[in-house]
Amino acid sequence: MRRSFHIALGGLFGVLCVGSLSAQDASDSATYLSLIATPPGALTSTFDVAITDDTTRHVGFYGRYGIQSLDTHEYTHNFGVSVDFPVGPARIGATLGYHWPNCTDGLCEPHVMGGINYGQNIVSVLLGKDPSSASFNVGIEVQTGFAFPRDTAMVSGLASVPVALVHHGTGLQVVPYIAPGLGVGLIRSTITGTEAGLLLAFNGGVGLVRVGSFALDASVGRIFLKDGNWIAGLGASIQAH
Repeated sequence: MRRSFHIALGGLFGVLCVGSLSAQDASDSATYLSLIATPPGALTSTFDVAITDDTTRHVGFYGRYGIQSLDTHEYTHNFGVSVDFPVGPARIGATLGYHWPNCTDGLCEPHVMGGINYGQNIVSVLLGKDPSSASFNVGIEVQTGFAFPRDTAMVSGLASVPVALVHHGTGLQVVPYIAPGLGVGLIRSTITGTEAGLLLAFNGGVGLVRVGSFALDASVGRIFLKDGNWIAGLGASIQAH
């Protein structure tokens, strides 16, 4: 993304160290920035019950990392830790993270970010017979995020519908999934006022379902805005017994 966007919408976006999003409405740009600087867009989908239909009653812990390009040689690194709890057939969790745009021009400033998420499987269709059976799963995941960089408040939300194919059986299980969604974002600045809007979003990846209580996943995601960038993510989770 072109670096000239550091001065867009006044001084508001300079603290975020992101590139130019030319020919965009101010509300679209604000939505994009609030999403990629908070957990819903800075970190790809949590590999949880909405994808796997795993209704275990244990507390889950997640480590998450996302990387997004600023330009050819510079990147934004996002780190997050999450915990979730079973609530009926769903799971509710919270995330604490760190948004770190790593650039050399002195305009980038990292910040702490947080969020809350809700996930639930809503449809699980059995395919085939044991031991080669699988399930076609459809879930729902709703995330909110917030951050407070200098002179700015950012609030975001993302609702997505994960669709996954989960193979049954023992041992290592590979779970491909996609998760189209809709994101909302708001930025309130003491300098430029308030902007908000809606954008389409997408996540997709592959999870390695837990052997015992452990799982890994790799995924990509994007908030759809002209000149916006994809984010690549890695995650690890464990269920406490």
